[in-house]
Amino acid sequence: MEGDPHQLNNPVADPAYVQVKEELRERLLDWIERAEGTRPVIIDG
Repeated sequence: MEGDPHQLNNPVADPAYVQVKEELRERLLDWIERAEGTRPVIIDG
């Protein structure tokens, strides 16, 4: 937020954020699996 307070840049493709992206994806998938009883597959487009 400090470097991009208006959130104009999407860092999803930035290699510096690969580990964060993977961690957040796993947390999301875990939550969906607990809530829905099935684990979806997320495919990067």
